Amino acid sequence: MFHLLTLTLQVLLRQYRIVDKASCRAVLHELVSLVQTHASESGLPLDDVALRHIKFTLNNDAVFGYVYRLIAGQFQTEEILFEMADEDAIAELAEDVAAHTAETIDPVLIVSLVSQIVSIINAIKTIRNR
Repeated sequence: MFHLLTLTLQVLLRQYRIVDKASCRAVLHELVSLVQTHASESGLPLDDVALRHIKFTLNNDAVFGYVYRLIAGQFQTEEILFEMADEDAIAELAEDVAAHTAETIDPVLIVSLVSQIVSIINAIKTIRNR
């Protein structure tokens, strides 16, 4: 199954050149848009709360910068890193965002999203190192 997912991602992402934070953000915006469109066309329900937080993360420079640095750090080494989302840092980002905008985020959901992404990266590294 992992090989099928790898091949699928290679084909789907072939047209993109993901080299930095901005290009990664652009691809993720397009991916979210495609998922929403496909879900709408097929009648597949999406978790609106999770989707709202994902969009918020993509649209907020400070939060996306934090998440991008953490994930990029995970990809910089072949080793399995057990660093997870810093709950205090995310709570501080959430407070800062709330102080400057009308939008609010649930820091716990952002921590959960980041932790799941890091777990997926670690699973990929484990499979690759077999």
